[in-house]
Amino acid sequence: GDLKVDTLTNISDTFLLLVTLLMILSKCAVLLMWWWLFPQVLGDRWANICRWTEDRWILLQDILLKWQRFTEEQCLFSAWLSEKEDAVTKISSTDFKDQSEMISSLQKLT
Repeated sequence: GDLKVDTLTNISDTFLLLVTLLMILSKCAVLLMWWWLFPQVLGDRWANICRWTEDRWILLQDILLKWQRFTEEQCLFSAWLSEKEDAVTKISSTDFKDQSEMISSLQKLT
C-alpha cells in the first residue's frame, strides 16, 4: 500500500518537475529566439526606414527641380505678359485713322 502511494507521489513529483523544467526551457527558448531575432527585425526596420527616406529625398529633389523650372517659366511668362500689356496700352492710346490699322497693330502682338 505505502509503496504504491510513495511511487505515485514520486511519479507525480517527477512529472511536476518535468513540466516545470519544460516551462522554464520554453521561456528560455522564447527569450533566445527573441534575442536572436530582435536585431534582425530591428535591422530590417532600419533598412526600410533608410530606403523610405532615400526614396522621399529623391522625390523631393525632383519636386524642387520642377518647382525651379516652373518659377523660371513663370518669370518669363510674366515678363512676356507685361510687354504685351504695355503694347496694348500703347495701341489703345494711339489715334488710328481707322479700325483696320488698330486691328493690324494688335495682330502684330502675336
